[in-house]
Amino acid sequence: MNIFSTLLSWDQWLLLKVNVSLGNEAFDPFFLFVTDFHKNFWGSSLALLVLFYFSWKKFGKRFWVVPLMLAVTVGATDLMVYRGIKKNVQRERPFQDEAMRSQVRQAAIAHGSSFPSNHSANSFSGAYTLGQFFPQARYYFYIYAMIVAFSRVYLGVHYPSDVLTGALLGLFVSFLIFKILRNQLKSFTGPKA
Repeated sequence: MNIFSTLLSWDQWLLLKVNVSLGNEAFDPFFLFVTDFHKNFWGSSLALLVLFYFSWKKFGKRFWVVPLMLAVTVGATDLMVYRGIKKNVQRERPFQDEAMRSQVRQAAIAHGSSFPSNHSANSFSGAYTLGQFFPQARYYFYIYAMIVAFSRVYLGVHYPSDVLTGALLGLFVSFLIFKILRNQLKSFTGPKA
């Protein structure tokens, strides 16, 4: 058995532990809500209002840099993951894979290929970005990103390796963007103007 086969076996085993062993119809609505929070008009509108409020409170007239950087980092992450990797790798989702189909509990609808997870990549990209501007709250951002990533496996639409790779890519892209723009951002993150 080669290393690739071993990793695939662990990936499938962990998927079934989370998706089937922990899967429960009572928890499904919560994970469905979390996984598609960005598609909920009222929820995402409230989140934007909160973001603008705390950005204004901390940075004054320069508040706009926070949502702008969030859009840049998450947008770049999404573009790289979806257009750059996902379209080329074409890994089947667990519920599409013939070997896994009968075992997986598909609790959500998902389209396209599985690797890597856009939800996970974008959530961790957003967590990193918001954590740079609001370091005192960074743990909350990362906890939310972890719940989103977990929800994708729980709902049976991604393998654990999809969400882990997505998370690492989201962190890497955001880190890189902040490193490139470090000098420009220093002037924005000082006291209110």
